[in-house]
Amino acid sequence: MGWESCPAIGHGRDRLVVARICRAASHGSIGRVSAPLCPRLRRQVTSRLAMDACIAWRNASGSRMEQLVAVAYQSVAVTPLDTRELDELLMDARAFNAKAQISGALLHHNGLFLQYFEGPPVAVAAVYFRIRQSRRHGQLTELLHEPILVREFARWQMAFAEAPRSVLEQISNEAWVSGLPSLRDRQVRSPGLQLLLDFWDVARRSAPSQQGPN
Repeated sequence: MGWESCPAIGHGRDRLVVARICRAASHGSIGRVSAPLCPRLRRQVTSRLAMDACIAWRNASGSRMEQLVAVAYQSVAVTPLDTRELDELLMDARAFNAKAQISGALLHHNGLFLQYFEGPPVAVAAVYFRIRQSRRHGQLTELLHEPILVREFARWQMAFAEAPRSVLEQISNEAWVSGLPSLRDRQVRSPGLQLLLDFWDVARRSAPSQQGPN
């Protein structure tokens, strides 16, 4: 059975499929599970991965050094996203990433996305699964996927190079822009941080209507 098929096969077979996908994620093979799943299996896998991520984080919270992985990718919206859809994306990703102890940044400009996210390996696998299964975007190109020693960000955030179209987008943008000077002043920039800054600078130059600091 392909990942994309979803006949009424019963809960027992569902559990086997979900376990197989989650096992692949735990071994860093989530890239092999990129074909779209039906809504039922997608919800089950997402729930299971989120639970696994929380358990892994609690088990590692007492260790002296946290194991971390970082991923960066670029993608394109399948169709133009309106204000409501962007707000939903922001709120949904923020809630899930906070629960999974994921930090990083998602930048948007005229239908283009660049995201860098970091966290424990199981949590990163859970988020990456959600990203690959999302039908909001396509043409996903992985730019970075590697272990890291320390986090670049304290939390996850989203910013818009074009003028924000809602109060939620404006608040999110202000948080990103206020932290830019300290990001730019770092003596050593990781590859992921450099990708974010380069994307932001190019996008801002093509968005003259955006006001405020860069």
